[in-house]
Amino acid sequence: FLKCHPLNKIQYVHSLLYHIFVEGNHSFVMILTEKIKAFIGEDLLLSDDLQDFLNQIVQDVEQNLGKKINRHEIKFMLQVLPYLLLSCRNMALNEEEQEDLKCEFTLIRKRIEYQAAKNLNSNLQATFGLQLNDIEISLLAVLLLSYRK
Repeated sequence: FLKCHPLNKIQYVHSLLYHIFVEGNHSFVMILTEKIKAFIGEDLLLSDDLQDFLNQIVQDVEQNLGKKINRHEIKFMLQVLPYLLLSCRNMALNEEEQEDLKCEFTLIRKRIEYQAAKNLNSNLQATFGLQLNDIEISLLAVLLLSYRK
């Protein structure tokens, strides 16, 4: 349990995931992902079907943005996205914290990356019945913004 601003929690989890997936050894990462899947159970966010779908749709996202995303960055983003979304969903945010987060993401909603994230959300909903909330869409937009060339 981290007692801090929700955005700081997200940044912390992202940093932790970076160290695990980029700097961790492959065997450790495989064991960790297996243990997490066993602990969480059958969650769509951790499914191979979702990963395959995201890998396929990245090209559409790049076209929507009009920019390429570095292949190594795409791999990392797709690896950590389910865990970031799960951590967001695991945060018990009161109304004030939710509004504060929405306020933090105000500028991102004006970016093309936000529209690309909304389109991706529509595709996720149509294909898997998975709907991201506004905070999750904004987080995805931030990831797209930070990883594009």
